[in-house]
Amino acid sequence: MKTFVASILAAGTFIAGASLWSSLVSGFSDNTLAASTNITFSAEIPLETRQLEVANRLGSVRIHGTNNSPGQWTWNLTVRARSQDEASRIAQSINCQHSQMGTRLALKVLFPHTLSNVSVESKFEVSVPSPASVKATDAFGEITASDL
Repeated sequence: MKTFVASILAAGTFIAGASLWSSLVSGFSDNTLAASTNITFSAEIPLETRQLEVANRLGSVRIHGTNNSPGQWTWNLTVRARSQDEASRIAQSINCQHSQMGTRLALKVLFPHTLSNVSVESKFEVSVPSPASVKATDAFGEITASDL
């Protein structure tokens, strides 16, 4: 698991890499996963947020700082499966938990214990107020941060 802590890095861009797309497919090719379902959720990050934690798996986390407005976060989930019913069922079992406690915002993707014969991509795009410290983890994906 990769961890990124923005508060200890100098100015600039940090990239910790792994595959952006992760498949949980055994004995199936991408061609057999013809159906897909997408879920997108967005919310504002209050200007007074001073601490952000993002925990993701199976996709990317892109974070950049903003000085002039409240931030925003967007989570996009894509599930590919053999049938539309299966893709929808799996997508509904994956959840993005978000909680604001005072000046701390936590975002965490929760997966079921078992996923098989599907392809899953979970991506975050986050614009956070620049004074905030940021901690991001991603078990299988790229973490990119700038202007923090």
